[in-house]
Amino acid sequence: MRNTEGQPSERIRHKGGFRLLTLLAGILGIVALGSGQTVSKLSLSPASVAGGTGATGTVTISKKAPSSGFKVTLSSASTNASTASSVLVSSGATSATFAITTIAVAATTTAKIKASAGSSSATASLTIKAPTLSTLTLDPTTVTGGSSSTGTVYISSGAPTSGIVVKLSCVTSGVKVPPSVKIAGGSTHQAFTITTSAVSKTTSAKIVAALGSSSIADTLTLNPLGVSGLTLNPSTVGGGVSSTGTVTLGAVAPSGGVKVALASSSSMATVPSTVTVAGGSQSGTFAVSTKSVTSQTTVNITAKLGTSSQSATLTLTKGSTYAGNYKGSFYSTNGGGIGTVSMTISASGGISGTTTDYSTGTANQKTLTGTVGSDGSVTVSVSSSQGNGSASGRFYTNSLGALVGFLKSTNGQGGSNDVTVTVNAVGRSSQFAGVYAGTSFVPSTNALTTIGNLSITSSGAVSASDNSGSTLTGTIDAAGILKYTIQKSGGSSSSGTIYCAFDASGLLEGVTFDSQSVETDICFTKSFAGAYSLTIDSTKFDFLVNASGAVSGVAESATSPQFMSGTISSTGVVNISVTGTGGNATITGVFFPLEGAFQGTGNAQTSAGTVHWSGGGIPSQGLPYVGTYHLSLSNSTSFTATIDVNGIVTGSISGYTLVGCVVTDGSLVMAIEPTSILNASNAALLSGVFMASGTKWNGTGAFKQLSGASGTWTMAEN
Repeated sequence: MRNTEGQPSERIRHKGGFRLLTLLAGILGIVALGSGQTVSKLSLSPASVAGGTGATGTVTISKKAPSSGFKVTLSSASTNASTASSVLVSSGATSATFAITTIAVAATTTAKIKASAGSSSATASLTIKAPTLSTLTLDPTTVTGGSSSTGTVYISSGAPTSGIVVKLSCVTSGVKVPPSVKIAGGSTHQAFTITTSAVSKTTSAKIVAALGSSSIADTLTLNPLGVSGLTLNPSTVGGGVSSTGTVTLGAVAPSGGVKVALASSSSMATVPSTVTVAGGSQSGTFAVSTKSVTSQTTVNITAKLGTSSQSATLTLTKGSTYAGNYKGSFYSTNGGGIGTVSMTISASGGISGTTTDYSTGTANQKTLTGTVGSDGSVTVSVSSSQGNGSASGRFYTNSLGALVGFLKSTNGQGGSNDVTVTVNAVGRSSQFAGVYAGTSFVPSTNALTTIGNLSITSSGAVSASDNSGSTLTGTIDAAGILKYTIQKSGGSSSSGTIYCAFDASGLLEGVTFDSQSVETDICFTKSFAGAYSLTIDSTKFDFLVNASGAVSGVAESATSPQFMSGTISSTGVVNISVTGTGGNATITGVFFPLEGAFQGTGNAQTSAGTVHWSGGGIPSQGLPYVGTYHLSLSNSTSFTATIDVNGIVTGSISGYTLVGCVVTDGSLVMAIEPTSILNASNAALLSGVFMASGTKWNGTGAFKQLSGASGTWTMAEN
């Protein structure tokens, strides 16, 4: 209400003054409630901690906090411990807790924590402990002298930011540890390497770790170097198949290596007297050679070093006569393929390996699998990203001890090829050893060069010369890869690679490519043994050449018998005489190997003058048909015949001799020649084929006499 002057009435003024007094009284009342409140106590739990771990502080005040709480200021006198700046005691409470954090310290220290409010305060001391050693471990705890172990030192709590250094020591001779190891800040452990030297007897070494005045220790045991393992791969082989042994030491061998003694419990499996494990290596391998067995045989192989030894068992089975590891080459007569073969024949006759075709100048590798029977019958499959194929045929062992297979292959698209595989047992002398005559032929230019006296030693060393005066030197490996250098008569030289393989006729075929990818084919022969024909004017002669180069033949004329005799030299030079009622002649010239056959040309001196002749031959070398046979003709004539390793057939009965030749594919040509010209009309020419019958060979065919009579014949292996 207002008075007449417009001012508030006295009543109203008194009422407003009462409200102000009431508000001031309330404020004064709150102050009055908080007055006299003090910090009475500060406690820490725990009072001692490892650096980096926490503690809890409890502050107590003298009486209950007011409704708005009571604020207590906190502080730490050390940088190693920290708290919040204050803590609030809740309304009605007399205490409050707060967290204390610490950091890792290198030495034990004390941090003073203070709680204050107004002029009152309380303090407490927190002990912050430095890390101490807790554990020392070694892994492994036992080693072979010369090998190492790993030690790890552990501390009770995390290391300070700057890290902590632990001293290490070992007083045992030959055992070394670093002088100290530093544990990184915040980490509780650190590993270190313990190196050792070889010992002659078991030795104990005490490894000590020290930090300040405390230390801990562990013991490392060192054993002398010994054999820790012996394995055989494969552990079961067919008798006659080799295995590979591997000796493993307990540690790496010292500089200079270590010799480990070897022994076998049976003469059916032999090992070298020692195997050397090279310095710095922990294992060494050795070959285990075995012999054929008539029943399953177990052999113990032992490796010994000092007082330590290990044994392994090798089981020998009665297996395939062809079992072994082989390397060699293949040649496809009508497919143009030539390349290498690497294969293993298991005791059960299983075949596994690879082939690599180089006929295009680019390596094309295929996987080889198959089987070979006890009679040599073989079936194989080949596969690669370029396609699959298969082949079948027969294996035999030739006069050089090489394994030869005559196979008919199919390529999966209906095509077929005749393939010859010639492989040698790994470790044997080269199957290519011998002296050859041959030619090199460039298909793109038809350039033909004769190569005389190509020599390959049993170790695979190669040397040759050609008719231009150039010389060739090099080496040929078990797979037929010939690395050569040609020194030309003009002084220049060149190098290259020839991929070689025996073909089905026993000729050594090869292919090489120059830097411009120009192909050159080579063809070599060790012998000109084989079946031939040549034509002089209109008269055709058939003749045979044996392993020594002797010639025996007859003209294909029923009315004017003519007989051939003479020689073809190791380089193909022809010197043949013809005699008979059809006239005499002297034949000269040359035969040379080319593309799987012999080709020849020259002159013949006849009563009518000099005429040109040409002819060809089928080689016969290193064949499987060696043996003694019974030859029966349908006209009741019979011979005992023999076939040598060159396929030459010989035999005789009263008044007649038998000469002939069987070539690689089994084709057979023979002639029955009378010893008297009076019986010339009884001369006969036989032709036919050989085939396998179980493990023996048999032949059959037809014959025709000069008189015109004809019939059939059979030939059976005795």
